[in-house]
Amino acid sequence: MMFYKKTIYSLLLLAIGNGAFAQLSTGSDGLFIMSGTTVSSDGLVLQPSTDLTISSTTIEKSGIAVSSSNGNSINRVYTFSSPITFTGNIGLYYLDEELNGNTASLLSILYKKNPTGYVTTTNNNIDLANKLVTQSINNVSMLLLTAINSYVTLPVEVKNFAAAAVNNHVKLTWETLSEKDHDYFEVERSTNGKTFTSLTKIKGEINVNAKAYETFDYSPAFGDNYYRLLQYDKDGKKTDFGTRNVKFKLSEDVAIKIFPNPIAREINIKLNNGKQEDLEVSLFTLSGQLIHQEQIKAKDDTYFLLLNKKPASGLYLLKVKGKSINHSAKVLVL
Repeated sequence: MMFYKKTIYSLLLLAIGNGAFAQLSTGSDGLFIMSGTTVSSDGLVLQPSTDLTISSTTIEKSGIAVSSSNGNSINRVYTFSSPITFTGNIGLYYLDEELNGNTASLLSILYKKNPTGYVTTTNNNIDLANKLVTQSINNVSMLLLTAINSYVTLPVEVKNFAAAAVNNHVKLTWETLSEKDHDYFEVERSTNGKTFTSLTKIKGEINVNAKAYETFDYSPAFGDNYYRLLQYDKDGKKTDFGTRNVKFKLSEDVAIKIFPNPIAREINIKLNNGKQEDLEVSLFTLSGQLIHQEQIKAKDDTYFLLLNKKPASGLYLLKVKGKSINHSAKVLVL
C-alpha cells in the first residue's frame, strides 16, 4: 500500500499546474510504477514494461521548444533533473497551438539521451483524434522528452573531445551518441591558435547510435599545438566543437639532424647529444602506415639507413627511438 500512496501523491504534484509550466518532484522515497501500469498526467504518458522507481527527481514541463538549425520541437518539453532509465511505452499529448510549425501526422518522440545526444525515434503511433503520439523504447536513459517532425534530426553532439601528448605524438579522442545525417569530422591543427590547416577527415557512418573516435598527429611542432574539431552535416552545415592545446618542449639532448632532406633511399641521422646508442628507426606515412623499420647498432653519433625501395613522393614521418631519445621529424621524398 505504501508504494501506491507514493504514486498518487506524486501524480498530484505533477497535476498542480496546467499552464505553461508544471513540475513533479518525487522526493527521496521515490515514485513506484508497476510494470504494465499506465500513468498519465499533464500530457505525459508512461507505461513501463518493467517495474519503475523514480526517486529524487524533478520532472518539469515547459513551453520552450528544443531548437536547432534543422528544425524545432513542439512547444511541450519535459526535462528530468536526473536521468530516468525507461523501458516500455511512452507518449505525449499535444495541443494544436503547441505544434510550433510541426505537422501533427508526422510527429515523432524526441528524447535526449544521458549524458548527451538527441534521438528522433521512428515508426511512432499517432492518434490524431486524441492528439497523442506514442513510442516504445528500450532501456533508454533520458534527460529530456518532447516531439518533433519525424524527418528532423538534431545536430550530432560530441562529448569528451581531448588532445594529449603520447610519447612524441598527439592523440585526439572524442565520442558521439548519435550520427543521423552526419557526413564527416575534420580535425584541424595550428601552431598559433589562429591559422588552421586540415590534419585529417573522418567519414561518418549511417545512423550510428554511439561511437568513439581517435586519431593522431604524428608530427606535432615543438611548442604550442592547437587542435580544432569540426563536424559537417550532409547539407554542408558545420559545427565547431572547440580547440584543444598540447605543448611540446625541445631539449638539446634529444634533438636529431636528418640529412639529406629531401630523401631518396639513403638517410643519415646524427644525434646532437653526441651519444652512441642502438636505435630503432621507423618511417611512416602521415596517416600512420609503417613503410620501413630497422634496428641500427651503435657506431658513432651518425647513423646510416638504406630503404628497401624509394617511397612514393610526399611527406613522411621518421621516428627515432633509443635509450635517451624518442624523436620524430618530417622528411620529404621528391
